[in-house]
Amino acid sequence: MAGWLRALLLASLLVAPAGPAFAESCLAAQRFDSLSTTQFALPQGSSLSRLQIQGLLLYRELLSEAEHYWVGLELVEPSLNLDGQDGSSPVYSVPFAARISRRTGRVTDWHYNANLKPDDRDKLKGIYQTLHLNPPPADANPADYTVLEADTVGQYRARYVRLPDGTRLRSKETYTRLRATSGTTFDLSEVIIHADEFSFLGDRCWHTEVSGRSDIELQGGSDLSIRVRQRLLLERSQQPIPASARLPELPLNPLEWPPIPDELIYPPEPREPLATVEDFLRELAALEGAPREELKAFLYDNDQYLLAIGEQIRGGLIGDDFERSLLLAVGQADTAAAHQLLTDLAVDTELDDQARFRSLQALKYAEHPIAEAELEALFAYAENVELVGDDAEIANTAMLMLGIIARQQSDSEFGLALSERLMTQLYATTSEERAAALITAVGNSGNLALVDGVSDFLGRDDTTLRTRAAEALGRLPSPVAEETLRDHLATERDTGVQVAALQAMGRQAMSDQSVDTVMEFAARDREQPVRRAAIESLASQADSNPDIKPRLKQLMKGERDRRNLQLLMQAIY
Repeated sequence: MAGWLRALLLASLLVAPAGPAFAESCLAAQRFDSLSTTQFALPQGSSLSRLQIQGLLLYRELLSEAEHYWVGLELVEPSLNLDGQDGSSPVYSVPFAARISRRTGRVTDWHYNANLKPDDRDKLKGIYQTLHLNPPPADANPADYTVLEADTVGQYRARYVRLPDGTRLRSKETYTRLRATSGTTFDLSEVIIHADEFSFLGDRCWHTEVSGRSDIELQGGSDLSIRVRQRLLLERSQQPIPASARLPELPLNPLEWPPIPDELIYPPEPREPLATVEDFLRELAALEGAPREELKAFLYDNDQYLLAIGEQIRGGLIGDDFERSLLLAVGQADTAAAHQLLTDLAVDTELDDQARFRSLQALKYAEHPIAEAELEALFAYAENVELVGDDAEIANTAMLMLGIIARQQSDSEFGLALSERLMTQLYATTSEERAAALITAVGNSGNLALVDGVSDFLGRDDTTLRTRAAEALGRLPSPVAEETLRDHLATERDTGVQVAALQAMGRQAMSDQSVDTVMEFAARDREQPVRRAAIESLASQADSNPDIKPRLKQLMKGERDRRNLQLLMQAIY
């Protein structure tokens, strides 16, 4: 099942009222019980799946900041029942946190207490997204209002009604925009809401009771439909919090949470290797053209023989198409032997450049720390500023991949140390071309502690470095990055850098002052690329900042550019 669909199944199950945070003043426990049935209908038949999740859901108020506050959740000792079979999943018990804007009441960031796969992050995110109540717009009736919200399926209109006894009702009315599903096997064309209403009672801490049901149908091409029916019950519990709970003991700042070891969340399956490396190579040759999952399972079982693949590639014994899929599978194996093989190939100057690039592209799948020997080899190669042509491009690519790896492991000491090492390399390099690649790599890392270091390069004479710095700050969203980009736009004269800075602003949660600045660049006397970037940036804020829509309507007046009109209309309506 596609990751976005799995997230919908859980997101629809389950809502914390947006409001002020009370540092370390609220820790509540709720009995959590959700049941979902999913029916897949095709012309040749249908299938039905039933999932029940139960447990004790902890809610805790965390770090309180000037413009945002954090809340944390943990499902303690959850039990799962899938189609009548009891089971468990360590993923559901991972504590996680949401950062909420005081201005809009919307979630602006997430943090997880483990290095989770994207699909598993969506599962946890879905728990809170439906347990989060969005506040009314400034000009709305607080007892009866509608707001636009979004989930993994698309944007929908939700209605909130407050009853005299304090109960709040929340219901999905209709989807106004569907998200693209390209790259998936499900071509989503329509979403029908047969029923969706949940009721909420709460105190100053959090919900005391939530109940409701949902019945949503997703329709796609080839007469495929998926109907998801769910019911939820959440009740305040007075039972003692189990000693196994992690959330009560974690620091108030989620960014300081020590991560849960990977092996506790994703315990490895036992390997079943072949007897000899010769057997391995013979069986490997027979797998050319085999399904990727079969190839990955084979490599997993025979991890001890992976380095032998290097000699096969160097000897030209593996065809081009098989080499491409094989190196990708090696990267996804994500083991020490896989990292060593890919690194050895990437820095081998006697090897075909295509194989070296493929090795680096495969290395970006690493979600486990890379050994010091491999890191030293990659950094040593990149330090050689005498490299030219494809060799220089390979060195730049190596740094970009390390930045991606650092982001994937940002919750670990390894990820933080790797991003800081990239920053050190950036300051040390004497090559502007290498510096440009390293700025991008630092941005890729997602380490917000490096915002000031990246900002230094906005002051360089070279426009490429300034452009890369602006782009990198867009991938390091934070109040400091937002303010830095806004201040730099006041003095930047290069059109390309202006465009990069404006696009980067769109990836931030913009303050009113930043919105004013970007509006100036959306004026009609600006060059078209600059105007387009400013409009894109403003349009990207519409879902999280409803107050921006009247200003977008002003920009529509007299607008003649078709693409600009399309961007504005999509954001407004």
